[in-house]
Amino acid sequence: MYIEFGFFFVVHAPRQSGKTTALLGLSRELTAEGHFLALCVSCETGEPMGDDYVAVEEALLGQIRQAAELQGWAPELMPPDPWPEASPGTRLNGRSITLLRA
Repeated sequence: MYIEFGFFFVVHAPRQSGKTTALLGLSRELTAEGHFLALCVSCETGEPMGDDYVAVEEALLGQIRQAAELQGWAPELMPPDPWPEASPGTRLNGRSITLLRA
């Protein structure tokens, strides 16, 4: 229901409790239903970049594209390449992510 309405949710649990496995399963299930194209992307990629939000944003956008490639999305469903022009630090906002909706 949260996803249907475009809401966000957080999965919070201790290490080794199945968070990643659950989200990967949810991603596969949502995609299989045919209403959504879902990707699991880790934000850990940006951690080494610290407070350099532009570098973190670039890394995360790259992760999104790579995840779509690895999942074998058709070319017409792939994230834009290059990503739309926007002020640094704003490309992960709701408008940019909406471009990924099927």
